[in-house]
Amino acid sequence: MAAQEPADAPRRLRELSEDVRAALLLDERGEPVASSEQDPGKAGELADAARRLMREVDGAADGRAVSELEAHPARGSAYAVRTRGFTLVAVARRSALPALVRYDMRSVLAELLGERPLHVAERPTGASQ
Repeated sequence: MAAQEPADAPRRLRELSEDVRAALLLDERGEPVASSEQDPGKAGELADAARRLMREVDGAADGRAVSELEAHPARGSAYAVRTRGFTLVAVARRSALPALVRYDMRSVLAELLGERPLHVAERPTGASQ
């Protein structure tokens, strides 16, 4: 499978997961590569918040890089999935199914790296929550 372009990752995640409201791809240094936010100010705010969140989570894990993150503040949900060289971050509706959102994020990252895509039959359903 041909790898997708990094700039397409946020859009692809939003296509797969209707509950995702915003998505951001960071490089290994934490710099934004692509965002679903068209407004540069909002994209910058999302990137700043994502970097702070990942820094705090890594610090709480004794400095080890956490591979997946799921947080549920009062008005929504935040997710992050790291892989070789990239971190994909998503903000979703509070009602989103966490396993499904993380699965979609891993699928997008697999596509980005040109890896075998996860099979549709492997996609978790709401019944497994």
